Amino acid sequence: MSNHQGVSSTKLSLRYGLWERDPTCDARVVRFCLSLPLEQYVQNGVSRSLIRRSTNGYLPDEVRMNQRIYGIQGADWIHRVLPSWGVVSEEVQALCRDSFLAGLLHIDQIQASLAKIGPQPKPEQAYDPHVKIIMQASIVARFLKRMM
Repeated sequence: MSNHQGVSSTKLSLRYGLWERDPTCDARVVRFCLSLPLEQYVQNGVSRSLIRRSTNGYLPDEVRMNQRIYGIQGADWIHRVLPSWGVVSEEVQALCRDSFLAGLLHIDQIQASLAKIGPQPKPEQAYDPHVKIIMQASIVARFLKRMM
């Protein structure tokens, strides 16, 4: 994964002059974070205490001290798949009827997960195991059909 990110970043920087910065790829930052006592991260029941204290004067308190509204970061994938959910759902229903795939996949669980999700997933279901099962079943089925 790191190699892929490095290659992509290099190509983007060479072509467009964009430089990707990821502090988790800097060993100095990782070492610093690991050297801190755990009490620096949570103080008086306030999570992310270290970053909240260190951004005092740089971020407005409304942003810095926010503990109720969280960004969707990695969970935003569900927003991108919603417009195509009908296609995904039909594809998963079709794979459930496929006798070859039925011998390889747990069709009862896939159908139960599809029923549990309902007509379309909600943003708060981004990490729901049922949505994960549906997406994984779709990916596996596509892979297997391509290999056949």
